[in-house]
Amino acid sequence: QAEEDKGVGAIAQDVLDAAKQDAKNKIAKEAESAKSAIDSNPNLTDAAKEAAKSEIDKAVEEAIVLINGVRTYQELEKIKLPMAALIKPAAKVTPVVDPNNLTEKEIARIKAFLKENNNLPEGTEINVSKDASVTIKYPDGTIDLLSPVEVVKQADKTAPTVANDGKGNIVIVPSEKAVEIVVSYVDNNGKPQTVVVTKGTDGLWTASNTVVIVDPVTGQVIVPGSVIKPGTVVTAYSKDEVGNSSDSAEAEVVAVDENNSAAGVKVKSVTTNANNVEKKAKQLPNTGEEANSATSLGLVALGLGLALLAAKRRRDEEA
Repeated sequence: QAEEDKGVGAIAQDVLDAAKQDAKNKIAKEAESAKSAIDSNPNLTDAAKEAAKSEIDKAVEEAIVLINGVRTYQELEKIKLPMAALIKPAAKVTPVVDPNNLTEKEIARIKAFLKENNNLPEGTEINVSKDASVTIKYPDGTIDLLSPVEVVKQADKTAPTVANDGKGNIVIVPSEKAVEIVVSYVDNNGKPQTVVVTKGTDGLWTASNTVVIVDPVTGQVIVPGSVIKPGTVVTAYSKDEVGNSSDSAEAEVVAVDENNSAAGVKVKSVTTNANNVEKKAKQLPNTGEEANSATSLGLVALGLGLALLAAKRRRDEEA
């Protein structure tokens, strides 16, 4: 009986060893498939791809160690590569009004990009915090984390420049990140006019009407002085790729020659006004930062007070 049991045990061990090898082969195949998906992801940099594949290799090594140590089929069936190691979520750095306090619209935009540009398993949960940190929880319970710098950046709020062209016209130049310019002015009949100039997918700029002259390559806009009423204000602001509005430039224009309307207009003064939405968004929720700021100000005041006291003592001693 003992010899028979020994023979059965040997057969069982051989079967288990074969099952272990099958498990290793399955994991290796799964890892290669995941690497292939990472390599074909256009939203990942080469460095990110290499780092992700390195994480997969590490997970495979750990799984093989576990496989070698199991003694039962039940233990073997539990060994799987974690989804967090197999998946490298690609994020797009999105310009936002306030990186420390995202709006609901901005949060929804980030979630939508992650869902649309990553082949995430069904049941994956994506949570985007107001501070732009992202948690991706997979169905197996493993988690991927994305830091704010991987997800958002401060939107360029630079207002377009408004100036003269020396020929009686007004020239408006967009900021580098702008894809749309909105120009408002008052015509000679006293009626407000608005022109929208947009940058197409081909990289060329076009205007919503033919009154203004647009450089299709640079986006520079020329508003002829002949269509602007002197003594009024020309306003211009831009929008970026996701619709964030820049600050607005407001230029007061006057006649170049009050006795010659054909001479056109010129800029008398320009003011830049911050976007009201931005101001409102930068009012952070009370997370203790206000108290910390107050404490910091108190310490600064205390330091200044001590410095003044020390200076007074030196003067008294010198006297």
